[in-house]
Amino acid sequence: MPPHIPYRSRNPASILLDRHTQKTLSDPDLTMRSFSMTADTISICASREIPEVECTGTVGIDRNLRNVTCCNAGTITFHKTSKLLSIKENTSHARAAFCRNDRRKKGQFW
Repeated sequence: MPPHIPYRSRNPASILLDRHTQKTLSDPDLTMRSFSMTADTISICASREIPEVECTGTVGIDRNLRNVTCCNAGTITFHKTSKLLSIKENTSHARAAFCRNDRRKKGQFW
């Protein structure tokens, strides 16, 4: 049986939902917050209390133009990226060489 949502006073709307949506909405831990309807869609806002996760460690990443530094539990790893940068620059220059200079051609009359 489809759920009834009162969108007008004393005039509920019947909305057909798939099994997954019905199962999700029937979860007793889920709290319905709001919904909005258009001619084609319905958007449902719900919330659920979740247990707090205790942090057991941290990771830090510092990304610069020529290197990447990673730190985890006192271990620091340093990666150079200068070769990647030179590959990128060479590729950009090579691609630019294949482009035509149309401004030069536009000024010429045949």
